Amino acid sequence: MFAAVVALTIVAVLLPSYKVKANDIDTPGASEVMSVFPVSQDACQVDLDRNLTVGAEGADVKRLQQFLNSDPDTKLMSTVGSSGNETEHFGAATMNAVVRFQEKYSAAILAPVGLSSGSGYVGEYTRKHITSLCAETEGSVSASSIRIGDQTSPAKQEVLINRRNVYSPDPVVVGNKTYLYFGGWTSSSQVHDNIYRATCNADGKSCGSIQVVIDSAKNGFAHLNDPSIVRIAGNKDNGGRDYFIMYMTGVIAGKDGFVPTNNDIYYATSWADDGVNWSKPAKLLEDHWLPSATFNGAGEVVLFANDNGIHGNVVRINLGKGGAAPGTKTRVTYGSSKQADSIYSNVAVQFVPSKKMYYILAERMNDPKGIDAFTSSNGSSWNLITPLVVTPVDDQVRAGTPAFHPNDHQLIYFGSTAQKDYMGHKIRVLRVTKSPFVK
Repeated sequence: MFAAVVALTIVAVLLPSYKVKANDIDTPGASEVMSVFPVSQDACQVDLDRNLTVGAEGADVKRLQQFLNSDPDTKLMSTVGSSGNETEHFGAATMNAVVRFQEKYSAAILAPVGLSSGSGYVGEYTRKHITSLCAETEGSVSASSIRIGDQTSPAKQEVLINRRNVYSPDPVVVGNKTYLYFGGWTSSSQVHDNIYRATCNADGKSCGSIQVVIDSAKNGFAHLNDPSIVRIAGNKDNGGRDYFIMYMTGVIAGKDGFVPTNNDIYYATSWADDGVNWSKPAKLLEDHWLPSATFNGAGEVVLFANDNGIHGNVVRINLGKGGAAPGTKTRVTYGSSKQADSIYSNVAVQFVPSKKMYYILAERMNDPKGIDAFTSSNGSSWNLITPLVVTPVDDQVRAGTPAFHPNDHQLIYFGSTAQKDYMGHKIRVLRVTKSPFVK
């Protein structure tokens, strides 16, 4: 159901005439100290091409045990699996040895995914570090890279925003500055999602102070999240002053946000030279959530979101040049990928005028988890270009809520977590070596 909203009239009313002092939250830095593993070449006959966990069987498990047993700090503590008694079974003793290995090299294995203690799960970063140590033992240094879809990505996923549970990033460039808007909880005392803004370097790869820009409780909401922002050119009605429209998922106070149909799409406005003070969010669309807004070739705002009232699928909605008048709604199809309804959510869409093409990142909701890249000439018929351009690494159970830098499609932002309750998200950034939209 579409809310009846008249674009310019509502925008004029909603533009902020108040000033609110934002709360600054400092973002701590981190330092890394690398220890030395006394590994022998014999122990480096290990070639792990899959992730390993308790219950795994195979020759690679035995080679992993041999590798761990080469260091007194990480050797298996039981008779079975100890040096000279290695087996092809990944049991509790192997897991405990992996934990000690991960914690010994926590800066290289745990810190990149926001963890402070080992898990015993042999994932991407654990395998990478084993390979790196063995390469050094052989007198050469291998390229530090991981496979992301069909791209080779440098080094690691960098933690950009490390707070209690934050995700849904949306980078916005203003002049020579990049601001990262996002949602979630930043402290253990919070019970509501808020919308935040972090001030970042121009290249968008490091961020500093964080401000609360829309407080959900103060505006009558249980939760506000998933910000997506477009810039509307000024006109004679507002003195030619450009302004932002932020679209977001909202759950009103007293409703359960885990019930999809309690989630609706709201919007708020701020002057483009402000971006901190926003109008009170107004409802735009019922039974929709997880918005992503861009412009089409005609200069109209196009909104992509998940429709909870019909099928859960992604839909494309034309909002007109004012950005607040819902019109035609079209259900998205996934072309040759032949994926079922509801397989994608948390999409990020940007129209690229020079290509006359929509670039799309979409989170997969079934296995294998991760983020796929699509292109589309009309926004409603998507073509899969790069599957799994981002995947969960190490202990992560989710990598989703994606976005890309407006001026650099090789820089991908996303939220990920290792917690099975889907809390504890950190916002990460990853630079792929070429655009995921180049096949």
